[in-house]
Amino acid sequence: MQIKNLFKYWTLQIFNPGAVIKDKYASFQSLLEKDKHAHELMAELEEIYYDQVPVDFNVIEDKYGQFSSAVGHMIADLLKICPGKYTALNAFHKKFDDYVRFMLVSERESAEPPYAVALDHRQALDESLVGGKAANLARASQTLQLPVPAGFVITTRAFHRFITFNDLDGLIADNLSRLDIHSGASLATVSDAICRAIREATVPGDVVDAITGALAGLQAQWDHTTRLAIRSSAKGEDSKTSFAGQYQTVLNVGETDILNAYKQVLASKYSPSALVYRINYGLADREAPMAVLVVEMIAAKASGVMVTREPNEEATANRLSIHAVWGLGQLLVDGKSVPAVYQAAKTDPPAIVSKRPHQQVEQRVFDSDQGLVTHILDDAQIAQAPIPVSTALTLAEWGMLLENHFGHTQDVEWCLAHDNRLVLLQTRPFFAEPVRQTADRLVCSFETVENAVLVSGGQTAAAGIAAGKTVKIRDIDDLANVPDGSVLVTHSIPPEFAAAVNRLHAVVAEVGSSAGHFASVAREFGIPTIVNARDVLTALPEGIDVTVDAESGTVYRGVVQAMVDSPCARRNLLVDSPFMSRLGAVMSFIATLELVDPSGANFTPQGCRSHHDIIRFVHEKAVAAMFQLSDIRLRRIGGSKKLNIGIPMLFYVIDVGGGFAGGISGQSRVELTDIESGPLLALFSGLTHPDIQWGTFSHFDWASHDKVAMSGGSISPDSVMFASHAIISDIYANLNLRFGYHFVVLDTVCGDKEADNYILLRFSGGGADIEKRRLRAAFLSLIFKRLGFDVTRKSDLIDAKYGTAGKEKIAHTLDMVGRLLGATRLMDMYLKNETMVDTYADEFMQGRYHFSSVDL
Repeated sequence: MQIKNLFKYWTLQIFNPGAVIKDKYASFQSLLEKDKHAHELMAELEEIYYDQVPVDFNVIEDKYGQFSSAVGHMIADLLKICPGKYTALNAFHKKFDDYVRFMLVSERESAEPPYAVALDHRQALDESLVGGKAANLARASQTLQLPVPAGFVITTRAFHRFITFNDLDGLIADNLSRLDIHSGASLATVSDAICRAIREATVPGDVVDAITGALAGLQAQWDHTTRLAIRSSAKGEDSKTSFAGQYQTVLNVGETDILNAYKQVLASKYSPSALVYRINYGLADREAPMAVLVVEMIAAKASGVMVTREPNEEATANRLSIHAVWGLGQLLVDGKSVPAVYQAAKTDPPAIVSKRPHQQVEQRVFDSDQGLVTHILDDAQIAQAPIPVSTALTLAEWGMLLENHFGHTQDVEWCLAHDNRLVLLQTRPFFAEPVRQTADRLVCSFETVENAVLVSGGQTAAAGIAAGKTVKIRDIDDLANVPDGSVLVTHSIPPEFAAAVNRLHAVVAEVGSSAGHFASVAREFGIPTIVNARDVLTALPEGIDVTVDAESGTVYRGVVQAMVDSPCARRNLLVDSPFMSRLGAVMSFIATLELVDPSGANFTPQGCRSHHDIIRFVHEKAVAAMFQLSDIRLRRIGGSKKLNIGIPMLFYVIDVGGGFAGGISGQSRVELTDIESGPLLALFSGLTHPDIQWGTFSHFDWASHDKVAMSGGSISPDSVMFASHAIISDIYANLNLRFGYHFVVLDTVCGDKEADNYILLRFSGGGADIEKRRLRAAFLSLIFKRLGFDVTRKSDLIDAKYGTAGKEKIAHTLDMVGRLLGATRLMDMYLKNETMVDTYADEFMQGRYHFSSVDL
């Protein structure tokens, strides 16, 4: 096939060279389109990586798939332009593509049995099979002999079987690839589509059989019909990532309703709050397959949470806290009740050192006839603690045992049945801010704060400092409208608030507890949270700037900059996440650029070390092939001509109709006076403005960054490989301008038909580091906007579009663009901050076109 294509090419080259040029030009245009698309996608991926934008990993996979396809099409177009050359590029593209796809796609877990495992079976110790919650319970029961509910686990393999059986992989991936977690509407749409599909799907027969068999094993242990609790136990849940309160628990389930409850819990994996939590934590969807716990429903007279180290206390304090409420623990973990709190010294035996009464007025209880109901506490319950001291001491012993076994602080849920049976419901790592010994403990003291105190006396649920505008919500539906950077002011802190963690700077609530599920999430994500702050809905007006110091339980009016800038302020969770680690490895094969010098010995297909290298190589070789000055046949058919423009810039022009004056067909070199392309002349009018300093350099050494930065010119006169070029007609110009390490592509029509006129421009690259390149991009974006362009900026890549306008207006704008490009070709070397960006923008619009402190 290759020989046949070469024969066709050389036959046309000899007998119909015009057809060859036409085909080459069509392939070149296609290549430029794919190059544009590839750069757009690469810039989007860089923006996600460098700006640490939380997205689902399906977004990365989708963008990468498009990117890789664009690179592959660029190679195909180059091979049409240069038949028989550079065929090795395909092998390198496949190599990089294989590397990236290997890193993007986790190994698919088995969908083979077992589909159900009893909690007392040794397989229940395998977290990858039964999930974090179930594995922790199995360890507590089998190893420590602590009492846990009787039950079994529907495994992660059953989940994979369910998804595959119902062909849901594609639907889930497609929806997640379109998800924007910053948009409440997008979250709702994607979540609804996936959850509905799961709820309407069919549980495979072999999974049903496994559930039925496991249930029969449980029934054999009971002498009466027992209601069930169906709980999540995803892989990773109740581990470093708690997913506290993010998945659904279905209580009071009858034996005939297990399958529907099972699907409800599976669907909750894709609830808005669970999606936001997982994505902000940097986990891929496939890294959190769902197992489901099926356990006996215990009618609790009291329930609670035990934390084996108080939040924010010093490691030497050696105390644990027990939070207790009447009835089921739902009101406590949902942040809607103020519990009784026991503090116990972790001594042998433990000792109660303090007690705080509850402020509970109602309880959730299990009624055999009505199911789950809410009852008002009677006078006796209001007057006394939900559990006696003896029960608190037993719990303290459990807490010390669990902490010692698991090797770190534990967050323990428990309940006390009406028959006084104390049962462990779950145990997981407790996350608090890093604790240090007193000598090096992080302490931030702000004794001179002059701002008015609006709230004081609240309790810390999650430490930290943050500032933002207050937003009051009284209903969970209001959460979708909470803007970025908000300080949430609310009555309580339900787990559903996790759907907004990427938009919250801090939370202040009238009730709640550090033992609540959202408090756990807030600690994990570094969101300063204050609870039990009385009357905050009255004390904090809507829409004012405040600073929240959660450790002291204080809210100040206005932004206290010293506090916000302190090391005690909230952290960025994504920095060291698995997401960023994996994306960083992926980006090394996408965006790394080694081939910076087209004249270098490594500028070959074999020298490519990334997709970016391939893009650069393909573009360079395509440009060189389209402007072969030594090809006599090309010159005979309206070939390129060297243009003298009066500045140190090597430039070639090809005319496709009316761009040259008559009588120059035999010339290889032309002057600006020979050009009749209106848009090209307008652009060069600005580029050659007398106030722009170009210096005397006509070439530079690409291997020397310093020489590049100081050269003033960016093109080597010794090699056509470094030339800028244009395809022109009387009213059209398509330019590729090359200023060292950055590039400008401009496409424009400037004629008498106003509706046809436009300017499209792309700017990318530079020789400085990424931050300085982005500063220059910010400067350019600001100027383009002032000139009337619609501008899109991603990292250091700019796309600018100027809409329809009259011929004179287009010409004037092209003149200003020329001045801007000439004035900023080295600006990335000396821009230092955003203040300089604004200052230079004002000065440019007032006619300043030289910004370096050194005359060139």
